[in-house]
Formats: sequence, C-alpha cells, structure tokens
Amino acid sequence: MITLISFDNTRFEVLEAAVLLSVINDLVRDRSVEEVRWVLGIIDNGFTVEEEEEIRRENAWAFE
Repeated sequence: MITLISFDNTRFEVLEAAVLLSVINDLVRDRSVEEVRWVLGIIDNGFTVEEEEEIRRENAWAFE
C-alpha cells in the first residue's frame, strides 16, 4: 500500500487508488456490459428483467 502523509498526519492513499483505477480501466476498456460484469465478477446487477430492459431502452447509446 502506498500512503502519503500530510502535514497533519492525515493519510492519503491517492496514488494507490489511481493505480487501481488504471488497472480496472485496462481490464474493461472496449468491452460490452456483459463482459465487464464477467471480468469484475458481477453476477446480479440488482435489477429485475423488466427494470433492466427499461434501462437499456432509456440508455441505448451506452449499450452500442
């Protein structure tokens, strides 16, 4: 873990978060929603089939 200490001893783990986000970005870039769920181990998205269909209709651009 990379921790940065400020003048008042507050811990900042910003660099570690940035590295993690970069790794996640590399894993999911140019993948479909289904592939991203698989890569991240997201099996259930918490929506019913009907809710997911409505979301896909309302945000069709995101699923192209």
